[in-house]
Parts: sequence; structure tokens; C-alpha cells
Amino acid sequence: MTKEVAVAISGTQSWNGEGAAPVELCAAGQYFQKNGKHYLLFEETGQGNSGVTRCRISLEEGRLTLTKRGAVAVQMVFEPGTVCRCHYSTPFGSIPLEITTRCVRLSGTREQIEAEAGYVLCADCGEPAVCTIRVCVRPRRG
Repeated sequence: MTKEVAVAISGTQSWNGEGAAPVELCAAGQYFQKNGKHYLLFEETGQGNSGVTRCRISLEEGRLTLTKRGAVAVQMVFEPGTVCRCHYSTPFGSIPLEITTRCVRLSGTREQIEAEAGYVLCADCGEPAVCTIRVCVRPRRG
């Protein structure tokens, strides 16, 4: 894998078996590997004037960690058998989250890395949503 990569993240959320429109993000980023973990660094630009959020994803067998700093701040850990309690901080306030991970899969070749996590999300003690997050990383072209 090259240092300069394209990062594609997609996700779904479903309440009571009814799915919402999938969320998708594509960004240019940097990739490196250290101590058996894959790391992705990239930036998200908020809608309106909410500013830039620096993002880091670390991937290893059985664990995906998403950390955001800036306009939005959170650290979400997806690891089967664990519950991650965190606060999703935005310019409009903070939302308590509880993430119960069901599964994490990681696969890859020299030209592509893919990760997927299935989890249940409870936001602000509301109704739980069944969710997925998928991360696909490829060398950046041109």
C-alpha cells in the first residue's frame, strides 16, 4: 500500500428494521502501518461553517478505532464483546453514545484494505439502531 490513499467510508443505520439512507464519505488521506496496525489519516469538512475535523482510523484484526478531533470530536472503538461509551461533540452540543459491537472484519491485499464493523448504537439513551460501518482504502491515483 502506498502512503497517499483514497479512503471511502460508508455506513447504514436501521431503526425497527427500517433503513435510512446510507452515509458515504470519500477523502484523500495518508496510510501507514506500525506495530501490526494500519492507520489512516484524513480530514472531513463540515457542512456550513462548522470547520475541519481531523480523522484517524486504526485497523487491526478484531478492532476498528475512529478518532475525530476539531469541529467534531469523538473516539469510537469497535471491538466485539465490548461496549464503548463516548460523547460525540459537535458545534451544537454533545451527544452521549453507547456502541455495542457485534463483529469486526479486516481483509486486504497490497492494493486494497477493507474493514467492516456491525454494531448497535444508542444515542442519548434513545431507541437503539442496528448499524454498519465499512472502510475501503486504495492507493490514490493521479
